[in-house]
Amino acid sequence: MVVLDFNHEKAAWTPDPPASMRRFYAAFLRWRATAGMDNAIADHLARLLAKAGLAEIDTTEQHEFIRRTDPEFEARAGIWAAVAATRGHQMVADGTISESERRNAEVDYRAWLRHGAESHALYLLAVEGVRT
Repeated sequence: MVVLDFNHEKAAWTPDPPASMRRFYAAFLRWRATAGMDNAIADHLARLLAKAGLAEIDTTEQHEFIRRTDPEFEARAGIWAAVAATRGHQMVADGTISESERRNAEVDYRAWLRHGAESHALYLLAVEGVRT
C-alpha cells in the first residue's frame, strides 16, 4: 500500500503571502481540524500504516517546490487562491470566516502571485507498507 499526503502545517512561502491569506490559511487549518482532519497527516502516515499491521514501511519525500522562474508558477502556487475560491465558500457557510475575509484573501493572494511571490513549497510524503 502507498499513501501520499500533505502536512499542511509545513507549507511555506517566500516572501510571506499577504496578511489576508495568512489569516485565511490559519482559519483553513482550524476549520479542517474542527472537522476532524489531521493537518499534519503526512508525518503520521508511517505510524498509522504500522498500526494497521503493515511492515517494511518506507517513507519518501515528495515535496513540491515551485519558483517564480518555473513554468506554470502562478497556476501551481495559485492553489491557495483556488482553495479560497472553492473551500472558502464552505468556510464562510460554516461561520469560520466572513465572505469579505475570503474574498480579500483570494484577491490579495492572486495579486501577490503576480507581483511579489518568489516561491512556494508543499510538504508531501509518500509512505509505503507491505501487508505481511
